This record gives sequence, structure tokens and C-alpha cells, in this order.
Amino acid sequence: MTQRCPTCHNELDDGVRFCPHDGTPLTETAQAVGVRTPAGSRAPHKSQELQLPVVVGSRYRLTEFRGGGGMAKVYKATDVTLEREVAVKLINPELRVEPEFDARFQREARIASQLHDPHIVVVHDFGIDSALGPFLVMEFLQGQSLRERLQQGPLPVKAALQLSAQLVLALIHAHDKGIVHRDIKPDNIFLLNVSGVRLHVRVLDFGIARIYRSDEPNHVATITSPGAVLGTPRYMSPEQLAGNPVDARSDLYSTAVVIHEALTGQVPYVSGKKLTDYCPDASPQLQALIDQCLKPNPAERPASAIEVYLRLQELGKASGILLLPPGAMDKLVASRQVQEPTVAYPPKPAAKWPRGVFLAVLAALLVLGALGAWALIHWL
Repeated sequence: MTQRCPTCHNELDDGVRFCPHDGTPLTETAQAVGVRTPAGSRAPHKSQELQLPVVVGSRYRLTEFRGGGGMAKVYKATDVTLEREVAVKLINPELRVEPEFDARFQREARIASQLHDPHIVVVHDFGIDSALGPFLVMEFLQGQSLRERLQQGPLPVKAALQLSAQLVLALIHAHDKGIVHRDIKPDNIFLLNVSGVRLHVRVLDFGIARIYRSDEPNHVATITSPGAVLGTPRYMSPEQLAGNPVDARSDLYSTAVVIHEALTGQVPYVSGKKLTDYCPDASPQLQALIDQCLKPNPAERPASAIEVYLRLQELGKASGILLLPPGAMDKLVASRQVQEPTVAYPPKPAAKWPRGVFLAVLAALLVLGALGAWALIHWL
């Protein structure tokens, strides 16, 4: 059976939750939690294009528009104080409708700036410009996003394993600090042009997705649309789609979707085929790892990003590539052992003698005592 997307009118297999072409929710469940505009509200207006160059935060001269979407726009800029190239992300002004947005932005940006990992983009600075609003200052990267790379076709298995391992290493570092990304997708995975390195990954926007959400446990509204769910639906875990609290296992779900797309060029569930049907070079073990990460129930997914990485390491060995040096692997294994719950071993009960043996020993002691008393009397 097939179904038709109401937006692009493409025919899709029955059971697909979101259109792979435009992200339109297709099932009733997806429509219930998908992004929607409440009645009586108007859609956000398109931000006015800046007349470049313009200075932000009295320090960063924006010189070139590099891209962006509904949440923010990214510009190439010059730090006039340190005389270096940077990237500046301007939060779209129509998103600042909640009174606490600015405070939440600064709190989450401060957390993101404290992440220090070779596979996470460096956040140099952040602030709120009096005219242009909240902004983030990041290192300027040379290269392309995974989304741009996939326009050339899927990645070879070895390259996909390297990308996956570096992505998961970034997750390990962030999750260890209590930060869940919430928006893992090819657009937020950047492939650097580094001399002498075949593939080097930087993950963008760590923790920034929290800026657009309230921290209240039962509040699932975003600042753009009350009752809506922030993010890209096709990469979001079921619990995130439902507006429920998410933890590190939600990032593992999104990561599995990205790995599948990196290997095949399309997200899972678009058809009934498995990963190995699209990519014969992928091993059954890789298929099993991705399938487990994609379990609808978070409790059935791997317990942590460390567990996923260790399994990727074994897959890398089988493919003839070393994902992480042995010394670093030892530290990772030790970290995993620290995370594992301590098993309590109750003390063994004291051994009990059989009743017959006990009586025999008691009788022997009494005889020895009597003999000792008789000898003492005669000696005296």
C-alpha cells in the first residue's frame, strides 16, 4: 500500500511517518506532534536582509552571508579586536517573543562555550546586540556540511564509520557534561578541509536547541508556535516528537538516522528495505547497531554513547581502520566501567558444622579439660 504526501504529492510507502522530501507529517501521531501554527496567529515574517558590512557587539564586522534557516542566520565576520576570521550566528529577531528568551539564550550559550572537544565547534563569544539581538561567535570553518557532501552521493563504509565515530565522540563529551544536542542532523555535521587528514568532523550547535525551549518539565511549547515541537522531524526520536523529556538516548536515535543516511542517501523507514539492502558493504553488525539505536523505546537503545562508540571501534577494526588510538581506548573503556552500576555482593554466611561433628569436637574438648584438671590436682 502507498500514501500520498499532501504537500509535494509524491507517493510513499504506507507506514512512513514523515515525507522524506519536505518533512510533512503523514501519520495521525506525527500530525498531532508536528509543527503547526495556532489559530489566530500569524506566521513569522521574513527577517530583513542586513546591509553588509555591519558591526555586531561593537567588535564583529559581518562581511558575508553564509546561510541559515528559520532560527538563525550565519555570517562570515572579522573579529576586529583579535584580527581573525570568525562565524557569527544571529538569532532571528521574530523568535524573541518570550520574556525569558534572552536569559535562556545566555545561559545555554555559556554552557555551549564550555565544551572543549576536537569534534565540537568552538564557541568564542556570545552576547546580545542592542540593534540585532542575540548572537553567537564561533570558529570559522573551511569545508562543507554533511548535507552538502551527500548531494554528491552516499559515503563509503570506511568514511561513514570514521564520521560516525567522531560524531559519537562529540556526544560522549557533551553527555558527560549533561548536555543533550537535540538536533543532530546532516546540516549540523561539518566536514573540515584539513591538510593531511582524510576526514575530520565538527558538530555544530551543541546545546543550542535548548535555547528555544522552556525548561519546565511539562512545557513542550516552543517560542515560535505554542504546542509545536522544535527540530527537524525526520531526525527526531519518538519521545522528542511527542514533546516528552529527552535524554542522551534521543541523540543516539538521531545519530543512527544520520549514519543510515550517510551510507544510503536516505533516512530509514522511507521504504521497507534494510541498510544492507541499500549498502551491501555494510556489515550485519552495523545493521544491528543502527537498528538498536532506532528502537522506539529509549530503554531498548544502547545505554550510552560510550557503548555505541566501543561497538563502532570493533566495526572499524573489522574494516581495517583504527578509529581511536589504543591509549585513548583504554580511557574510554575505564569511563564506561565507571558508569556501570556497582554490583553488591552480600557476605557469605559463616560455615556451619554438621551436628555430629560438632558433638564430637565438644566431647573431645571436655575430655581434654578433665585430663588437664586431673593432672593439675596430682601435680599440686
